[in-house]
Amino acid sequence: MIKHWQTRSGGLRTVALALTAGVVILWAVMWRIAPQPLRFDDAWMFLRYSARVREGLGLSWNLDGIHTYGMTSLLWQLVVFVGSFLPMQPGHLLYTLSYLFSGVALVTVAFAVSRNARGPLRFTPYAFLFTALPLVDNSVFQFNSLNGMETMLAAALIAATAGLAVAQSRGLHGVKGSGWLTGVAAALAYLTRPESALPIVTMVILFTRWRNREQRISAFRALGTLFGIATVTAVCCKLYFGSYVPLSFYLKSQHAYQGYASRWYPVTMAFQFLQMFWPFLFAMVIFCRRSDRRMVVAMLGALAVIMSYLCTVTQIMGGSVRYFIPYFPLCVIPALLLTDERLHKGETFRSIFRTPQVAGAALIFILAIVTPRQVMDWLEWYAEPVLRYSAVQATTADGKTLPQLNYWVAIEGVAALADAMPMGGTLASSEVGQLGYMALNKNVIDVAGLNDTEIALDGFHPDQFLDRKADLIWLPHDDYTWQRGILITAPKFLKEYDFYPGAYIYGIAIRKDGPYHDVLSQQLAAAWPGLYPGTKPEQHQALTVSWDRQATIPKVH
Repeated sequence: MIKHWQTRSGGLRTVALALTAGVVILWAVMWRIAPQPLRFDDAWMFLRYSARVREGLGLSWNLDGIHTYGMTSLLWQLVVFVGSFLPMQPGHLLYTLSYLFSGVALVTVAFAVSRNARGPLRFTPYAFLFTALPLVDNSVFQFNSLNGMETMLAAALIAATAGLAVAQSRGLHGVKGSGWLTGVAAALAYLTRPESALPIVTMVILFTRWRNREQRISAFRALGTLFGIATVTAVCCKLYFGSYVPLSFYLKSQHAYQGYASRWYPVTMAFQFLQMFWPFLFAMVIFCRRSDRRMVVAMLGALAVIMSYLCTVTQIMGGSVRYFIPYFPLCVIPALLLTDERLHKGETFRSIFRTPQVAGAALIFILAIVTPRQVMDWLEWYAEPVLRYSAVQATTADGKTLPQLNYWVAIEGVAALADAMPMGGTLASSEVGQLGYMALNKNVIDVAGLNDTEIALDGFHPDQFLDRKADLIWLPHDDYTWQRGILITAPKFLKEYDFYPGAYIYGIAIRKDGPYHDVLSQQLAAAWPGLYPGTKPEQHQALTVSWDRQATIPKVH
């Protein structure tokens, strides 16, 4: 029986405080033993932009000072810029900042619950423990806490917005003013991840009792504040960057990259996200009552909208449910509030476990035991067809294939090669995160377009790209099968570049008439024996190239 739950039991509160201290210590220890250096490539772009700002060039990617909307999060860019003044190693700084905000996200969820609770979870440490204990040592949550990205900042702001929306719907804490606060929190979430406007608008609309004048006014305040700040931001970004939204918006739709052959399985990631939070979904189904349906529909409706949108996105670097994890508060907050309500009303176990709820909870349990591999197989029919074009064939003097290097060894090698050029030399690559930061005093053309306005808006065209006369090209990742094919077989490519297929994994090209040809060739010759013993660069220089442009659809694994 739960009837005589003592909400103010001093003993329980003491235990809760002790456990909270233990969780905080565990959280700090896990940060201390985190793997180093940071190996999440995309996060490094924020440091490159921060360095440009500190140089007085504004939010620009290159030394030309042309402003570029490559950063995926304006607010996280501000956080990293401020953090860049701290005396810390760059990689250490990135994962420390993101890990710090994972703690902020957990505390914000707990505070959102305690401020809206009527029962024992009004005591914030209780709410914190219910939130943190299932997550703090979860490997997926840990990965996203340490990736150096805006993920956890977004989660904290989504939690704040959701908590304010609940208070607004219940008339708590001064509902007349809560609309402005909800709007500000929503706008900050938008500045962190622009797509977060979708679930927030959905949530506010579904939460609001539109016949209630005060709630209607609060909703208009919240939505007006969000839309106002979003509109002003978009106009300012258009004037400053030449783009209303981050360049990734143009590129990560499912059809943006022709011949991009890697699958990131967004639907599978969505199921993995639901699996991760199944206890909260279970509690939501079991504890929901007629009076709670508005909150449950609003939260789950918002979650469904954002998950549906994210399943249309090519989730490059989207492993470990990175795109979905900022929205975990939409599962946790309603589940804990419903749990608190049942405890507050002192319901019996018999009254809690009603037949419809048990049936729904059984479905949640089945979802929880399905493995990602099974989901992947079951959803093969859904997977967006992906075209993989055949690889370009190159003939070399020795006719041999170079052995594969470790990805991070290759990045360090290309960075060392680029370092042979003086300040202002130009490097081109699709892998420009850590490499871009290591080559701070070089211009870097992002072949993938995420940090290049011309390629993002107009597409990749080999002749236009070659006209930009990059001194050194690290060929695009093997997954960009179409871009690789049209670039390598472009008539001007072999005429203007010494091409070493397979060098540093994807191939290296040095501009023949470039001012740094000799120094780059000498550096390549010096580094080559350590990477490929028993061979010489000139033995592996491409003589001819051919491409049959055959396209296949890779099988879903």
